[in-house]
Amino acid sequence: MTTSAALLATASCFALAAALAPNAASAGTYNASDEASLKAAIASANADADANATITLTADITVSDPATMPAASKPITLNSGGFDLSVVRFNGPGLVTVSGGGEVQLVGSNAIAGNLGAQSATVRLQSGTLNATQIVTSGTGGAFVVGGAGVATATGTTQVGGSAGLLRMEAGGVLHTAGLTMGTTCAAGALVVDGPGSLLHVSGSISVSASTSSVGNLQVTGGGRVQSATLTIGNAFFGNTVASQLTVTNPGSTVALSSDLFLARGAISVLDGGAFSAASGNLNGVGGDADLFIRNPGSSFSVTADLNVGAATANGRAAVTVADSANLTVGGQLKLGHIAG
Repeated sequence: MTTSAALLATASCFALAAALAPNAASAGTYNASDEASLKAAIASANADADANATITLTADITVSDPATMPAASKPITLNSGGFDLSVVRFNGPGLVTVSGGGEVQLVGSNAIAGNLGAQSATVRLQSGTLNATQIVTSGTGGAFVVGGAGVATATGTTQVGGSAGLLRMEAGGVLHTAGLTMGTTCAAGALVVDGPGSLLHVSGSISVSASTSSVGNLQVTGGGRVQSATLTIGNAFFGNTVASQLTVTNPGSTVALSSDLFLARGAISVLDGGAFSAASGNLNGVGGDADLFIRNPGSSFSVTADLNVGAATANGRAAVTVADSANLTVGGQLKLGHIAG
């Protein structure tokens, strides 16, 4: 990328951030210091004439009776102010955005007709269920975590963005989503699926670092599983200025694609008994190197059709390394630069 192009990309980042900033002037504002005032704030926000509302926590709150939490009838931003909100339940037709640092822990049955946003804060579903249109992380350190017996479902695309955005399934947590986008413009995103029973199920596609200036770091460890139709890492048309990483490690850890893998730039490492499978694989090397590492006994990478390594039009390197008794299985042809080999 040239200096002028880099400056233009940086300017575009700031322009995008400004365009996405919420309009605080149109929102009613409320404070909450305990369970009663939080419930009263939601009820008051529903009743006022403003299109949006912001509720700011002024203390740590643990909700003793989440079943009586009022449903939000409009978009509400919950500014945690660095405090933690535990054992809470959200329902209603309005979208919910959590901001301001701290952590909000959801339990029970949560149904949000709009989007659930984690903006510079952590939203944790430790038990129960969550149904939302989209799950979006943004800001600095926005995170959505599903753990224990929690099961989250997003009918739309889950987006992991912002600076150091995180999507994490742990200790048996499950997320079902129609699609997953990580590392949008000017963003860095991380995905962790860790532990037996932990599952990310994507009915459509996973797109990592779709923008030239974004990066994603994916880790599937300790018996975690990822299931998707397709997986695209990097921008297959224009390349990326940074390289993303996918690591699948430990026995029982799997990434299973019902369709195709596209790796434009970055690295996929299958280590220590991990497994990766797809219908076909494409390692392009667009704008940089594309590497596939398969190492250690019990580790496996398999495609039922062709594996394409490199492309005639690519301006980077593509390579496959198989070592230490690992296994590579190609059901069709192994093609080097689109030439069968």
